[in-house]
Amino acid sequence: SLSSENFSSGFAGSGWAIKRNETTGNIAITCDEVTIRKKIRAYELEVQKESVTNGALWISSSCSGDVVEKL
Repeated sequence: SLSSENFSSGFAGSGWAIKRNETTGNIAITCDEVTIRKKIRAYELEVQKESVTNGALWISSSCSGDVVEKL
């Protein structure tokens, strides 16, 4: 594992870390921003976003892919 001196995880955390899970062997990277210029390959993508505006909550439809077309 490798991390900044004052690392704390979670939504309001700070610092950065690269940690290996001893049980699963998976490697997790926690940081504030990532910029990728050319290509990214992801086999699974999970997005979590928390936001509040004047205490109001707005829930609307989202975009989803329902059809797979063979090329």
